[in-house]
Amino acid sequence: MAVDAGMGVIGGNFAMYATHLWHDFTILPKPDSWNGQLPLYFGIGARLRFTEDPRFGIRTIVGTSFMHNQKPFEVFVELGPFIRLTPDVGISIDGGVGVRYYFKAL
Repeated sequence: MAVDAGMGVIGGNFAMYATHLWHDFTILPKPDSWNGQLPLYFGIGARLRFTEDPRFGIRTIVGTSFMHNQKPFEVFVELGPFIRLTPDVGISIDGGVGVRYYFKAL
């Protein structure tokens, strides 16, 4: 499990999110020559987008990543529905491509 948080710009508006992720390391095959893992992950969380009428909603994600065995980072790609709750109810697609850094547990 992991907590993923991020911020950025969507359509010229500032946005931030936090998502709780569950990784499964058994679904996707991985070549023996890779020095890492290839998990499939699922997540749920929240996203807030600051517009004239701020938009808040539930973010759900399915993705995959490459996690290096000796480095505390992963490269990922993810996609999933975003359920908007304010200012009105609606559904759109959320997703991303990027790099995550893993901090040591306290």
